[in-house]
Amino acid sequence: MATKKVDRRIAFAATYGQSHFKTFNAFSALWRAEDLIAEVEVMDRTKAADDATKGGFGYRFGTYEAVSYYAVAFVTCLEWHARSRLADLLTFDPEQLRPDELKSLGNATLVEAMKAELSVPQLVGASSLVSSIDAYLDIFERVLNAIGAPGGLKKALKEERVVFNYNGIEEEAPAYTRLERLFEYRHRLVHEIGMHVIGHPSIRELWLPDDASKIGNVVCACIRRIEAEITRHAPHNFPNKLSEDGSPGDDLSTVKEEIEKLEKRIAKAAILPEEGESWTQALNATHAALERETHFIKAAEFLRPLRYLDVSQSVELELYRNRARYLRVLNDEIWEDRQEPDPQP
Repeated sequence: MATKKVDRRIAFAATYGQSHFKTFNAFSALWRAEDLIAEVEVMDRTKAADDATKGGFGYRFGTYEAVSYYAVAFVTCLEWHARSRLADLLTFDPEQLRPDELKSLGNATLVEAMKAELSVPQLVGASSLVSSIDAYLDIFERVLNAIGAPGGLKKALKEERVVFNYNGIEEEAPAYTRLERLFEYRHRLVHEIGMHVIGHPSIRELWLPDDASKIGNVVCACIRRIEAEITRHAPHNFPNKLSEDGSPGDDLSTVKEEIEKLEKRIAKAAILPEEGESWTQALNATHAALERETHFIKAAEFLRPLRYLDVSQSVELELYRNRARYLRVLNDEIWEDRQEPDPQP
């Protein structure tokens, strides 16, 4: 019997949506780009040292063709950034889902997604194509518009000038143009074999380590520019929101704050005295249980770091997220037919 082929979108969403180690987010894209820059800067210093010797650096023309493939990695960072933020937007506000996005998934894919307990935002993020700088910016114009942030990203990138030095010749161009060329260059590397890669070395389009470093900095600056707007304008509970310095937010603290607010709102409900007493007892028991569960998670040897991967943090977060889900359901039921004393937390 033939094995049924798994839809790539289902496989992607399952891999990154259900993993304990959440990397499908903006911080991962930024961290990866910065790490690539750090690596290529080491290579550039090695080149400077080698060039001072008789042998010199590189296979031909002072470089290796492999250096050019940093373009692939940097474009992947931009793709990851856009796709993950689109998934965040749809998770935060499902009404932002467009009919064509749902239709493009197809019934068969949606059925498989439900079987695998995957969400539509995860699938849409997995399915979105980011094959150009315009496609990248279109996603973020959509995100920024949804959270009430100013747009105009393309205009800003066209106004920002960056200077590159190619073979001793300085060239200035808009950041937008640099990113546009990056996508085009990546496409040629991945999909084409022309004279730019097999012609005479003098006509090949090879990157030096310094070229990779400079375009990497343009990529990071672009990501940081967008994330600064999201940090400034998005609500506190927007998924994977970064702090002002670009570091990931404290999801556990955010969930605990939500739990505290929900518990207080539920306690304010005009319920019968015996219900109030029962709620207080349940609350005390739950707090004690959560404290013991947390202690167990932190002490459990099987959750200890394995090859520097610590599962305990994500398990603890899931524990409190489940508590928050329950309280949301309870809160909605209590206030369904009553006048709420204050806005939803």
